[in-house]
Amino acid sequence: MWRRYGILLLLYVALGLLWAVAIPPWQGPDEPGHYEYVALFGLLGRPPTLQDRRDVLQARIVRSLDEHDFWRRTFQPRPQPLPQRFDRHAFLQRSGTQLNNERPLYYLLPALLTRRVSTLPLALYLIRLYSLLLGAGVVLAAAWAAPRIWPTRSLLREGVPFLAAVLPMPLFVHTTVNSAVLADVGGALFFALGWLLLRSERPAHRPVWMWLLWLGLGVGVAWLKPSATVLPLLAVGALLWRVPWARWVGAAVAGVVAVVLAFLLVGPRDASRAAAWHMGPERAAVARVDGVGLGGSAALRIRDPWPDRRGYAAQNIPAPTVPLLWGQPLRLRVALRGETGRPLACISVMDEARETTACAQVTPSRWHRLALTHRVTPGTRYIRVVIGVGRPRTPDVTGTVLADAADLRPMGGRGNLLANGDAEVAARYGEA
Repeated sequence: MWRRYGILLLLYVALGLLWAVAIPPWQGPDEPGHYEYVALFGLLGRPPTLQDRRDVLQARIVRSLDEHDFWRRTFQPRPQPLPQRFDRHAFLQRSGTQLNNERPLYYLLPALLTRRVSTLPLALYLIRLYSLLLGAGVVLAAAWAAPRIWPTRSLLREGVPFLAAVLPMPLFVHTTVNSAVLADVGGALFFALGWLLLRSERPAHRPVWMWLLWLGLGVGVAWLKPSATVLPLLAVGALLWRVPWARWVGAAVAGVVAVVLAFLLVGPRDASRAAAWHMGPERAAVARVDGVGLGGSAALRIRDPWPDRRGYAAQNIPAPTVPLLWGQPLRLRVALRGETGRPLACISVMDEARETTACAQVTPSRWHRLALTHRVTPGTRYIRVVIGVGRPRTPDVTGTVLADAADLRPMGGRGNLLANGDAEVAARYGEA
């Protein structure tokens, strides 16, 4: 058994080292942001927050990106001059930030490392090696659990640990600076213990596996955000498992949950609703309509038949992106036209302290291009875009407006900050 463990680990480490060296610096998922978190953690001696951001550190990372051909590898033109902050370049800005967005456990040892070694890219490669060694936990969990779960099935007993050691996607994640490796280790241990609980032929061992599951889950919820999603299912399974006749009920519940989740994740879409857009004051106010937009595409139809309420469609910018926009001017453009009559259409950008609105009377005969510029308030926790009939807080205007090609971006920046601005993507059933 120990020989098998050793061979698998050697194979995993050999392949991982090849991946770690073959992947150019900064080409792992969000590596600049993850390294920034590590470096600030080491500098401050505590988990960093958004307020701890250092322009000097970001400028040093950007220089290293430039030295290692980052722009060409990501199909970006080389900026002239080089940006001194991540939010001064559209591609880096869209990547968001890991500050305030990660649990600190993965970053603890790399933070101590960067106190001794801060030279780039040497520090980056050493943290990749740390990730690789952490990822060995997945291989060990598979090698330990497989013989116990499938003692008589040699293909599964040998094949599952082998796949854990050689699959390309896990190897890619485990050889970059990325906290997802710790989530992979936690998930492997959770499912290994779960299978052992279900397959154990010794009832006396089941409480042991259950306590280990709860312990692992507690650590996971404290340190790994994805783990929290299994809490309700684990609670139901733990309760039902203690009642012999209820195990079939538990299996039925798990089956129904699996079917519902599969339906919500990959099921059909509701063509009458646009993904990413919130509808107010009720769902009937906004619909996605094919064939009425620019060039015969889809568009949002915003209705306001109520004399005491306002019909609108709204979208919030993702929270991790908001701090990167503090103090910047944003440009919002929307194509609008009336469906009947000449309704007053308005577009707005709002944050915690400031609101900018532009309005126009729109007709059914042509598309009107409405635009505004809004400077984001430093420190705001949200940025919201609203397209509606009538002005905000003046619900006495009624009518129906069509909206298409909604586009929000920093002045001179690239990339639309709005998701589904053209309303081409329908929402899935069950999507809020």
